[in-house]
Amino acid sequence: MTTQGLRDLTRLKNMLWEHPLKYMVPAIHQLDRTEIDALHSIQFSHQLLNVFLRKPDFHLDESLLIEAMSALERCDRDHYNLQNGVGQNLLELSVECLLKNRSRASHGNQLIAHLASRVANINRIQSTSSWTNSGLTTVLMDAVIVADTGLAKVLMDNGADPNAKGGRGHDCHYVNESTNKQIISHQEAYLDFKAMFLLHEHQQTLLSKRPTRPAL
Repeated sequence: MTTQGLRDLTRLKNMLWEHPLKYMVPAIHQLDRTEIDALHSIQFSHQLLNVFLRKPDFHLDESLLIEAMSALERCDRDHYNLQNGVGQNLLELSVECLLKNRSRASHGNQLIAHLASRVANINRIQSTSSWTNSGLTTVLMDAVIVADTGLAKVLMDNGADPNAKGGRGHDCHYVNESTNKQIISHQEAYLDFKAMFLLHEHQQTLLSKRPTRPAL
């Protein structure tokens, strides 16, 4: 990128950041493809989520964050799979931020549903995780480790598989047994996860038995 291009990009980024999100979103809608591609080159979507999801009242902006993500996908839907410096796509970054906010209740679940429905592989093994020394987990595994049943359900509703194995060969069943079962305060979550996983198995069995329509 030329020096002039860098100056233009800096000016564009500063212009967006100087406005509240409710004014930033309409501004994003006015950008052309070249400008949006430039924002993707500096991981603007990651910056946006990282800043707003760490605010204690982020839920007030949740619908606007979703709209901003949609506006940024106009020219390149694949921006959901772009990775930041530690290898996180937009879903993985958002899950990490929300799992660190233990008082969030169900706030953020709509955003997660939006991101989860758009990433290329919701069961991707992460290279980093705040809850294991080596990473090598899926986002669903992280939700199980933290005992966030609400977030886990949203992920599973959008295709996260509790049977998917992480980098160490373990799945969510193993993670639930080796973590939540051992922690007294997590006993309710432990049982909830077992029920969720059993229901998932039942649903998958029903799908596998569904008759296929013969080709005409």
